[in-house]
Amino acid sequence: MIGLAFRDVEGHSVFPLSPLAILWVNLVTASPPALGLGFEPAGPDVMVRPPHDLSKGVFTWSVVCIFYCSDIACSFTISHRSSIHLFMVLSLVLARC
Repeated sequence: MIGLAFRDVEGHSVFPLSPLAILWVNLVTASPPALGLGFEPAGPDVMVRPPHDLSKGVFTWSVVCIFYCSDIACSFTISHRSSIHLFMVLSLVLARC
């Protein structure tokens, strides 16, 4: 999908990262938080606590609003600094949801 946003002067799609580079970035950025969570000691009452209410959900409205506002702000920044149309960037942002 990202190749649709970047085009060269002849109109061909340009992919800024190879699949191997994407995997490397994913490994480098995801490993430290995963290690931190994996080595964190569990609380003493973790098996005694009741499960959380499923009707509340994981994401609150404030988290969802911050998520979309940051995506839209990034879309404006990307479209302003390059020759990509804002509509194309916003459609890529909304397509990932």
